[in-house]
Amino acid sequence: MDIMKFKSIVALIVLVTATSCSYSQSKKYFDTPFGGGGGYTPGWYFPNLESLNKELTSIGVPKLSESGFYSSGGAG
Repeated sequence: MDIMKFKSIVALIVLVTATSCSYSQSKKYFDTPFGGGGGYTPGWYFPNLESLNKELTSIGVPKLSESGFYSSGGAG
């Protein structure tokens, strides 16, 4: 595929998407001052466990892993 033809197709897709999004925000379906939504919320957290691990090893307990942990939930 020619690079200019590819760029034209991409530009057309972006233009159509931007146009349809702007129209969807301007329509008023019913009279309410709020909206709503929800979705899945994943996360990978790296807490600072250095001081906790230092205390744990001082009392003979093995260290906690510092590679982080996975968390998942929902948001709305």
